[in-house]
Amino acid sequence: MRVLLFFINALWSISFLTSGLSACTKSTPPKDTEVPQPPPPKPPDTKEMKPENYPDLVWIYTSEHWKHETFNGGTAEYVWSNEKNTPEDLTLKVSTTKGSVCSNSWLSVTLKPNTVYRFSADIRTLGVTGDKGATITLMGEWWDTAEYVKGTQQKTSVSRTFLTDHLGVARLCVSLGINGQTSSGTVYFSNLKVAEADYIAQESKYMRLRISREHANSVKASSIDAWLATMDRVYEQYVELVGANPYGQTKTNIYSPYPSIGAWGLAGNPIRVTLSGVVPMLRNFEDHNDWSFGMMHEIGHNFNSGDGKYNGSDANWNWNDEMFANFRLYYALDKLNGRFSNGGKYYDGAQAIQYFKTDGGDSYDNTIAQGRYSHDAVMYTLIRLQNQIGWAPFEKTFREFYSKPNPNNVTNWGKFNIFLETLSKYAETDVKETYSEQELKVIKDNI
Repeated sequence: MRVLLFFINALWSISFLTSGLSACTKSTPPKDTEVPQPPPPKPPDTKEMKPENYPDLVWIYTSEHWKHETFNGGTAEYVWSNEKNTPEDLTLKVSTTKGSVCSNSWLSVTLKPNTVYRFSADIRTLGVTGDKGATITLMGEWWDTAEYVKGTQQKTSVSRTFLTDHLGVARLCVSLGINGQTSSGTVYFSNLKVAEADYIAQESKYMRLRISREHANSVKASSIDAWLATMDRVYEQYVELVGANPYGQTKTNIYSPYPSIGAWGLAGNPIRVTLSGVVPMLRNFEDHNDWSFGMMHEIGHNFNSGDGKYNGSDANWNWNDEMFANFRLYYALDKLNGRFSNGGKYYDGAQAIQYFKTDGGDSYDNTIAQGRYSHDAVMYTLIRLQNQIGWAPFEKTFREFYSKPNPNNVTNWGKFNIFLETLSKYAETDVKETYSEQELKVIKDNI
């Protein structure tokens, strides 16, 4: 029995050792079987240069849609490149090949109407010389450009804002030389972009204000609404004076562009306002009920006849619209008891006559009364007349000039006399008799 148990235990030990050796033995694969390898990394995703692949961009990156024009006798070469195949890397190289040029490369785009956009680009220049250099602008808006870049510069980032019209059409333009002011050299335009600018849009019956959000936040929104409503009332008085609305149902845009314009304001539609003038204008209204002489003056310019307004009327009767813009302004101030300030002094309603007679730098007392000419002084003589004959003869005079062709090739002295003769007809008195011989001599010699 003991022998049998010993024999069985020996068999179990041999079996255990055999199974252990089998478990620890490494198997060798067949020679024809390959060991699996991890898959290769995927190449980075690349997008085709198509607008649907860049839905957040205003699409201006189809190079063959851009048009190129060269003026002023020289010649230039235009070459597009895009090494990285991205919108940012699309680059236009403009090189003069003969002389100096005014070179425009432009693209027409349709955007949201009555909206402020920012157009930007990176500019690299090589030996650019001439009157202006390289810049970006809009076709036809040569006075309203971004910074000019000259010499040899590695990269200059430039931008400008623009306001679309009621159709939303804009013609973007990159330029070497501009508007008859020529340049030469090589320039690279890249990183071209158009995007909506951070501008507010507040509207009233006749006005549409477009200023930066930062400037708008300098006053209460209710103050902006009140100021726009005040400009509406001024606008209606101008219509009452001349008998017509210059833009029909189209609202007047008031817009503060970047870069800023050099003057305080420029009339038209839009009326452009210098960046530094926006906040003081709004704060003075909010704090002091100052309506803004500058803005009323620019709106007044828009009521001059001619330029296709008022059924094709002309402005042949008008010898100085700087003066007549102020005359329209005075009409509104008198009718509405409006307010403006100058040099820290406020004038309410008809008190404005004191500014034109005495207080202004070019007032009557400072000029014509001393034998010198200024249009502000002539303006005072018309206000002096109005105090005698009222507003009705002036309203009828303007309506006549705005409703018919007026004599052409007339001197300013002749226009002045035609105006007084027409005014006399409606006043039923010879208004020229209110002028002294000295006044008429100064006006005749200088107008």
